[in-house]
Amino acid sequence: MKDKHIINTLCETWTDVEVEEACSLICTEAQKRRNTKGLYNKVNLVEGSRVSWKNNHGYITKGEVIRVKRKKALVGEYAVGTTQTVQTWDIPINLLTIID
Repeated sequence: MKDKHIINTLCETWTDVEVEEACSLICTEAQKRRNTKGLYNKVNLVEGSRVSWKNNHGYITKGEVIRVKRKKALVGEYAVGTTQTVQTWDIPINLLTIID
């Protein structure tokens, strides 16, 4: 984040109420963006779509959609450096990013 120092300064000068209001605004915006991304993915994800997601260790992982369900998708994880599926994961749709 490029303007992190500005936010730090504001947080040091705001009252507790102002900090809570700012936090609420940021949380609301984040929720809107997650919902928008989820709806976009739900409409555009199909079997065979190439996707990426952040795994439990924070690394970006790539794979291919095997099946799209109502809230999640079964995704085959690619082996490192190939397009061969190694493992299948059940991932919430809003956590996926469409590559192509």
